[in-house]
Amino acid sequence: MKLIYFAAMCAVATFFTISSGTVVGGTLLKRGAYLVNGGAGCGNCHTPRFGPKKGVELAGGFPFGGPKAPFKSYASNITPDMETGIGSWTDAQIKQAITKGFRHDGAKLRPPMCYGCYDNMTDADVDSIISYLRTIRPIRNTVR
Repeated sequence: MKLIYFAAMCAVATFFTISSGTVVGGTLLKRGAYLVNGGAGCGNCHTPRFGPKKGVELAGGFPFGGPKAPFKSYASNITPDMETGIGSWTDAQIKQAITKGFRHDGAKLRPPMCYGCYDNMTDADVDSIISYLRTIRPIRNTVR
């Protein structure tokens, strides 16, 4: 069941991000907000519990896997917190994480991060996501 959900999220994210082609209908930040909060579905995993919650948006910590799952992992904090989030990462490192699945330190991201679903995004769309993430409120939240 979880694999079906994972595949569905990848399909939806790919449709919305690839179908856009370029930044349209507004500024880079508006496009980034649209993708993070909607089309790319970042909050579905990176916000504790599914969907946006007041005060902890994109702070990570949501657990994936269970007793019978082949893995156990936790969604990362993608707020611009300098110590527990992506605040100290360069734009290139964030882009590498989104599209290729590598952390700023070179470690491979684990499932369910579906970077393979995002590697077809346009540079403009990835740049808009990064620009938007830089503007949100940093939340200090250490994730396993």
